[in-house]
Amino acid sequence: MRDYSRISCTFWTRGSGKALRGDADAQRVALYLFSAPGGNMIGLFHLALPTLCHEIGIEPRAARKALATLARLEIAHYDEADELVYLPTGPQAQLGKLPLSPADKRISAVAALVAPFRGHRFHASFLFRWAEPLCLPDKGTRWRGPGLVTLPSEAPCDASHQMADAPSKGLPETDPDPGGSGSGSGSGTGAGTGSGTGTDPDQSARSDSPNPSPPDPPIVLTTLGTYLTETWPDIARARCASLEAAWREAFPGVDLLAESKRARAWEVSDPKRRKVRHAKFLAGWFGRTQERAAPGATTGPQPSRRATCPAATKEDFDAGPHTL
Repeated sequence: MRDYSRISCTFWTRGSGKALRGDADAQRVALYLFSAPGGNMIGLFHLALPTLCHEIGIEPRAARKALATLARLEIAHYDEADELVYLPTGPQAQLGKLPLSPADKRISAVAALVAPFRGHRFHASFLFRWAEPLCLPDKGTRWRGPGLVTLPSEAPCDASHQMADAPSKGLPETDPDPGGSGSGSGSGTGAGTGSGTGTDPDQSARSDSPNPSPPDPPIVLTTLGTYLTETWPDIARARCASLEAAWREAFPGVDLLAESKRARAWEVSDPKRRKVRHAKFLAGWFGRTQERAAPGATTGPQPSRRATCPAATKEDFDAGPHTL
């Protein structure tokens, strides 16, 4: 029996299952991806959407909507065109304690599982996050080619997914009339021929819905947020605003952008300094910078505490007798 694709009981109490409460389809899809028969110990594997729908018993539209939710929460990402699944926390959940020892025999197995996906954005994101903890040999491939290391939440799997998911937000699951007929400003009969402007069945469903949900507002990033997401892909766009607000309140005397660049230069100067959780790393960096900038803090060499006395001169000895 394989020792991966196991689900911890914390999935329901403080893990992905808790984050997805209220969305039964997303919970089922997440549970399936972490325990799929075709899964592996690195969380990067092939999976066809029809297979997922068949084994869960879910419609393709509902499956795409659930996958979009998982991508937005950084739980799982899916590329339908390449039929590829990427679980960002897969190695940590399946391999146990990390980092691996250089003598661990699983390293060669992990490298063999990752190699077939070279050139895909999931491959680059995987290496960026896990190359150091897993002691993988091909660490130099992480930055080759523009746009390889891209958060899937910033680049959806496929534009057709968005079109299929858009009418399902807050609306009943109704199939459009295959014959092209329906009510509205246009008319059509038979195989969809007709005159007039015509109406999109999905548009009719949206107009008939009593309370259509508004589209999600776009995420606007500041200069600091843009730098963070472009430099460290493990910092999600949705977290940038809250992180920046918390840091500015906690470290008012720190230039966050300048210190972020200094932290990046310090990290890349030595491969052994590679970090995995950069939000925590930056918070510690800003805290130390704040302490150094506090009033009374000194950064230069401290004066010697040895007591000193003025040097004696010849006149002092000629002035009179001295008592030893």
